[in-house]
Amino acid sequence: MWIVFVGVNSSFEHAFRAAHELGFKVLFITSEHDFPKTIPADLTQTVQSFEFDIILSIIEESLPRDQTLVFWALKEALLPLVRKLNLHFKSPARFYSENTMVTCKNKLRLRNLLAHTPYNPQFEIYTEGCQYQAHVQSNKKIIKPLHGRLSIGVELVSSEEDFLPAISRSLSVLERLSSDTKFYSQLSEGHDLKRTLLIEEFIEGAEFSVEIFANEKGIKCMGICEKTKMKPPYFEEISYCSPPRIEKELSAKLASAAIEIASIIGLESGMAHFEFKYDGKRIILLDIGLRLGGGGLVHGLISTSTGVDLIKAVLAELCGLDSELYLMKTRNDTALLYLLQIGDGGIVQMVTQPTKMNSVALVDMYVFVKKGDYLSGYPNYSNLPGYALFQISGRNEMSFTAVDNAIEHLMKNWNIQYQ
Repeated sequence: MWIVFVGVNSSFEHAFRAAHELGFKVLFITSEHDFPKTIPADLTQTVQSFEFDIILSIIEESLPRDQTLVFWALKEALLPLVRKLNLHFKSPARFYSENTMVTCKNKLRLRNLLAHTPYNPQFEIYTEGCQYQAHVQSNKKIIKPLHGRLSIGVELVSSEEDFLPAISRSLSVLERLSSDTKFYSQLSEGHDLKRTLLIEEFIEGAEFSVEIFANEKGIKCMGICEKTKMKPPYFEEISYCSPPRIEKELSAKLASAAIEIASIIGLESGMAHFEFKYDGKRIILLDIGLRLGGGGLVHGLISTSTGVDLIKAVLAELCGLDSELYLMKTRNDTALLYLLQIGDGGIVQMVTQPTKMNSVALVDMYVFVKKGDYLSGYPNYSNLPGYALFQISGRNEMSFTAVDNAIEHLMKNWNIQYQ
C-alpha cells in the first residue's frame, strides 16, 4: 500500500518514518522547490498547485494501477481535496466526513451547532458596509474571520475608538484566507466570506488546548496543553506546555467538554485540536482544528510528555489498522513547545541562538527561515519561522518552574533580527 502525502511539510520527517515503520511506501507530492533531497520518501513529485486533476495525472503516470492508495494531508485547506482523492480511488481510508470538515472550518456554523451547549461565547455577525454599534466600553470584543486559520485576522478590541481600525485590518486578510477554502464548496452558507466577520465576547482567563483522538472504540483525550498568554491586540502563539498546571478536576472537565463537542460535530476517526478558555467558571470553545495541534507539532509535545506516538496512530487509523497499539502512555514527564516569534517582520538578517538552559533537555529544534527571507507580521502573518521542543523530567513544581524559566529565556534570547 502507498500513502500519498499531499502538501506535507518536508521537515515533518517523523511522518515519513512512521509510514515506513507501518509497512507503507510514501509518494510525496509537494509544491516546495528546495526540499531536502534526503527526504525519506519512496517517490517525490513537485507541483505548482494542488489540484485534483494534476494529482490524478501524477498517480496515473507514477504508480501501477493495481496499487492501493491512501491520501493524507496535514493542512486543513487540503482536507476536502484529500477526501475527494480517497473516494475517487476507492481507498480504505477512514477519514473525516464532509459535514465535520465544513463545521470546523465555518466558525458561525460551529457556533450555531453548539447553541444548546454551555461552550459558546456571546457572538454577533458583522458584514462589511453594514451599520454596527460597537459596545466595547464594558466588554472587550474578539474579532475573527468566519473561516480563519492560525490567528490570522483575529484581534482584541478594548475601546470603541479601536473597533473600526481593527475591523478594517481583519477584513484586509479575508481575500488571502479565501484561498484556503477553494475546496470547501459548502462553506459560505449564505455569507460572503470576504466581507463577513464574527464578533465575540472576550473571555478572560487561561487558554488550553485539548488533543482528541477518535477511532472505532470511541473518542478519547490524548493530552491537554497549557498555552502561554498571548500579547494583545493580536494573537501570535508563543508556547504549549503539557501537562498543564491545573487541578485534576479542571483537566477532567476540559477533556469531557472536548469529547462532548467531538461527538456533536460527528468526529469518528482521527485527530482534532480543541482550543478553550477558562474564566474560573465557564469553559468556552475558541476553535477546532481537524489536525494535530500546533500545525502538527503538538505530536512531539504529547510524545515527549507521555510516550504516545500520535503520528503513527493517525496514519494507522487512516489506513484501517489498529490505532490503539500506538496510544499507550509510557512516560510521565513535562514537555514544552516554544514557537519562534516573527515580531515586526522584514528581511531576515539572522536568527539568534539561545544558550543551553539548566533543567530542560532539547529534543528538537528547527528554523525554517534563512538570511534574506522576507517575513511579515500582523495582519499578514508569514508561516511559522521555527520551533523548539524540550523535555523536563517529572511533573512537579520544579518542572513548571523550569518551563517558566525556559520561556523567559527564549523570549529574550531566541529572536529574528531584521535588516
